[in-house]
Amino acid sequence: MAVVEFKNIYVIGIDPGFSTGLALLKYDGQITIQQINQSSPEEAIGIIKAWTENYNVLAIILEKVHSMPKQGVKSMFTFGKHYGIIIGGLIAMDKGFIEIHPRRWHQILGSYNSSIEFVKDFFNLELKKQNIHIADAIALATYFLMNLIKGNIVNDKKKGGVK
Repeated sequence: MAVVEFKNIYVIGIDPGFSTGLALLKYDGQITIQQINQSSPEEAIGIIKAWTENYNVLAIILEKVHSMPKQGVKSMFTFGKHYGIIIGGLIAMDKGFIEIHPRRWHQILGSYNSSIEFVKDFFNLELKKQNIHIADAIALATYFLMNLIKGNIVNDKKKGGVK
């Protein structure tokens, strides 16, 4: 059995949308964050590209999104367009990614009311309400890393890469 060295492993968490949250999370808890406001998905792809070129990125984790009730047609179209540009950019860079549904990664929040509270307690990082996308990206990457450590990562797209 191969031994995995976690010391220099990074995971990128992406919370796509009109404001895209990006988090580069190192195994030891070191975080680099970026929020792209009034989302420029092309800017997000540029940041992801730089991170993958400069760090030992094991996985790129993308929140699996869908339409929401009572959302306007124009806003949902824009949201879907940004999501598609991010996916297209990752594919064009030949970067594999794992999509994880919010119901799965929200499990990490436990008794916390929001990812902002979770990040504050777990990482001692104070984020404001407008930074929810960053907090979500951090929680998403953390969920993946914790499952990796537990040995719950599988190569199964239907399960979002997690048992």
